[in-house]
Amino acid sequence: MYLADYTAGGKYYVVASNSLSGGRVATGPTNTLIEAAPTIASLLQMHNLMISISNQIAANENGTVYINSNNVTVGGYVTTYPGGYGGFGNTYCEYYIQDASGLGIQVYIGTVGATNCPPVGTYVTVTGPVVVYKTELEIEPTSLSAITTNVNAPVVALAPPLENANYNDLATNALGTNAMLLNGSLVTFTNVYLYGSSSGGAIGTGGSHSGVGGVFYTNGTTYLYFTVNSPYDATTNKNTIEIYQFGYNFPTNRSVFYNQPIPKHCYQLTGVYSGYGSTPELEPSRLLDYVTNPPSAFAISANVVPGTKGAPATATINWPVQVGSTYSVYSATNLKGPWTQAAYGLTYYPTNGTYSDTNAAAAKFYYISSP
Repeated sequence: MYLADYTAGGKYYVVASNSLSGGRVATGPTNTLIEAAPTIASLLQMHNLMISISNQIAANENGTVYINSNNVTVGGYVTTYPGGYGGFGNTYCEYYIQDASGLGIQVYIGTVGATNCPPVGTYVTVTGPVVVYKTELEIEPTSLSAITTNVNAPVVALAPPLENANYNDLATNALGTNAMLLNGSLVTFTNVYLYGSSSGGAIGTGGSHSGVGGVFYTNGTTYLYFTVNSPYDATTNKNTIEIYQFGYNFPTNRSVFYNQPIPKHCYQLTGVYSGYGSTPELEPSRLLDYVTNPPSAFAISANVVPGTKGAPATATINWPVQVGSTYSVYSATNLKGPWTQAAYGLTYYPTNGTYSDTNAAAAKFYYISSP
């Protein structure tokens, strides 16, 4: 906003605020504009605001819709390996963060200078306008100083939920409530079949960017598609989700995907879900996210620390992991069950198999499955 030239006579009355409420108010008469302070917001608020304007987003699915044009501060844990996605010539960098509940957002660093993203699991706070760009929720800091990393923050396990049950909804309704809540979130699918086209064509049939020669496109972006639970079938299982796989990284422009073979089937596949341009996408960020085999048989160990007057008893379960795989913990008070899922998505980060339980019982049994 621009005020009248200050050399002009008269009194000025200005109210400055932001659209999420809050901000400072200049009550006037004054000739001083006080800038609204950044609003500290939760990612749930950002996603709910996105849902509330879904009609506006649908009408502008390939453009930019502002959730808040003033500065908003959000925080979360980095989910992207191994240094963010970057463009050729290091013209930009982008990565994802999500909060402890799994709600995510993309951090886009453009004209202010591309930079590596912090290591996976690092807690960061970012200040900037929040937009929906081509139906993807983003925060766009206007300076690198608007990003604060806290490597000493407590580690929160990234636990991508298994989304097979929601696959058809996510594949066909990128602007539905479920899809917009998961926009920017890390998710896992199992029993995945990969293709080169959205209609189930062989890898490579979609052109040079769909894996000609059966490898990830050299130093570029590979576009693949997948179904879950069964192969593509034009009648019974024709819904596909696009895999948007970056093939280069900042600052070397050469990534772990360089000339690596593309699997036709994955036991598990993990990545960030996005609705880019209303096209549902999954964005894995490391080669190990394409898990081609289930983990081999493993043994678990348990350690119990008795409770004290000030603390409950704690049972800690440990097991070896296969990197890229996710695991669930089930517990029961009877060996025959019923079994209850106590945790899911474990070991994606940190990559160690551990689970602690403070819910005491006269007897307790555990089993671990992947996923």
